[in-house]
Amino acid sequence: MENLACCNNRLEEEVAYFANYIQCCKGDSANLLFIIDRIGATIAGVKPAELLNLPSKYNCNKISWESCKKCILKSSNIKLRVIDKYKGRRHVLFYQEQSLNNVLKQAETIKLLVELGYPRNYTLEVYLDYLTDRLNSDEFPHEIGIFLGYPLKDVKGYLGKSNLRLVHSNGWQVYGNAHVSQRRLESFKEARFKVRRQLNTLLENRLQIN
Repeated sequence: MENLACCNNRLEEEVAYFANYIQCCKGDSANLLFIIDRIGATIAGVKPAELLNLPSKYNCNKISWESCKKCILKSSNIKLRVIDKYKGRRHVLFYQEQSLNNVLKQAETIKLLVELGYPRNYTLEVYLDYLTDRLNSDEFPHEIGIFLGYPLKDVKGYLGKSNLRLVHSNGWQVYGNAHVSQRRLESFKEARFKVRRQLNTLLENRLQIN
């Protein structure tokens, strides 16, 4: 209970920081609001990472990407990797260090990633470096689903590394036990909406993003 209360307090502090930053912005903060909303589950520590495809430039009346990045990084909860620009866009991997490390350090996860060419000696930074290189290559790294918090069974199924049957697609392709995957998806949605509600309360319903 103490850990839960601590996490809730930390989240409230971070959302309050975002709200204060937005209220003090001189430019249009719609782009920052969009990013915060989309990575809400990662801010909450429920989803280990989120990959966003963002414009390489914003209109002059909007706050700059550098300002958005500064705001997000200052929260200390979120880190990011900027992938090389592609056709006027930039891919950005936002991640929560502890949450992502907890996912990647599992023995079964490391075993799969090593099969896909990742180094045998795991460290979070080394695996992020390898993923970044893969994202900059011509072949999309579908194992990124692990980094994004998808159940390992579903990633293995998509990669043809298991005998589980494809059940359906709902956020991602689900293999085997659909209930496990549905609970994971719902936890992501609940965490994102929690951040949205808190931020909306502080900003008097300025966050109107679907």
